[in-house]
Amino acid sequence: MATLLGGQKQSPEELEKTRQVRTDYQNTLSQLQTNVNADVNSKKLTPESGQAILELLQSAQDWLSKNPNASISEVLSNQDSTVTEVKRIQGIDKPKREFSNMVNALPAISNDLQQKKKIDSTQQEKLNALAVQENKWFTRNGSDATEIDFSQETLKLTDTITTIVPDNDIRNYIMAELDKAKQMAPAELAGNLNSAEKLLKKRKGQQVSVGEGISVIWKTAMSVFFSLLVISLCIMAGSFAANMAIGRDPPYRILYFLYGALPTFAPFVLLYGIYKRLRYGPFTIYSILPVSIEPATTRLGKIFWFPFYWIPDEKAIAEYDLYRKAVEAAIPA
Repeated sequence: MATLLGGQKQSPEELEKTRQVRTDYQNTLSQLQTNVNADVNSKKLTPESGQAILELLQSAQDWLSKNPNASISEVLSNQDSTVTEVKRIQGIDKPKREFSNMVNALPAISNDLQQKKKIDSTQQEKLNALAVQENKWFTRNGSDATEIDFSQETLKLTDTITTIVPDNDIRNYIMAELDKAKQMAPAELAGNLNSAEKLLKKRKGQQVSVGEGISVIWKTAMSVFFSLLVISLCIMAGSFAANMAIGRDPPYRILYFLYGALPTFAPFVLLYGIYKRLRYGPFTIYSILPVSIEPATTRLGKIFWFPFYWIPDEKAIAEYDLYRKAVEAAIPA
C-alpha cells in the first residue's frame, strides 16, 4: 500500500527509508549537541560559538518537528545546510579563539618580562593597555567578525607590539610566546596563565620578603647601635663623675659613678665634663672606675681588674689630703 509523503506517493520501502533518514538526521543533531557541549565545557570552543551552534541545532530540530512529511531530499538538504553552518561556525571559532588567546596571554608575558627586567615599566603598561584595547574590540566585534577581520586585527596587534618593543630579541620572544598561546586550547591557556600569575605573585612575595628582611636587619642593627651608643655614653658619664671625685674615698667614687651613669643624669655630667675641659683644660682620667691602687697579681686578674685599678699622681694625692683635712675639721675633737 502506497503512502502520500511530500506530495508524492511512496511505497512502504521508500517510507521506511525516509524514516531512517530522519532518524539519522536526529541522531546527527543529538551527537553534534553533545560534542558542542563537551567542547564548550572543556573550553575547546568559545561559549559564544557554542551558543550559536546550539541555537542552530535547535532550529533544525524545530524544522523536523514542523515538517513530518518532508521528503528524503528535503531532509538531506536541511541536514547538509545545518552541518555546513556548524562547520562554518567552528571554523571561524579557530581564528576567534587564537586571537582571544593572544590577547589574554599578552599581559602575563609583559608582566613576566618586566619582572625579569627585560622591559621597563612604561613598556609593560603600554602592552597591558594594548591587551585591554584589543579585548574591547573582541567584545564589540568578536561575534560577527570574519576570519579576515581577525587577521587584520592580529596584524594591528603585532605592529603595535613592534612599536612598543623595538628590541628584536625581546619582540621575537613575545611573538613566539603569543604563537604558543594561539595553539593552546582555552583550558590549557587558562591553566598556564594561572600558573604564570601564581609565579608572578610568588616572585613579588619573595621580593617583598627580601625587602622586609633587609628592613628588619637594618632596624635591628640601628637599634643595637643606638643602644650601645647610649650605654657607652652613660659609662663615660659615670667615669667622668668618678674621676672628678678622685680625692674622695672609693665608696664615694662608686656612688658618683652610679649616679653619673644614670640616663637621667648622664647628659648633665657629660655637659659639665665638656665645660670643665674647655674652661680648666683636660683633666686626668685615672681609670673607668678608680677604686683600688692595689694591682692584680694574675694575668686574668689584670684583665678584669684593669677598669678599676689606678695609679695616684700628685694631683690626686693633694686632693685626697685636702679632703681628709676637711673631714677632720668638720669632726669635733
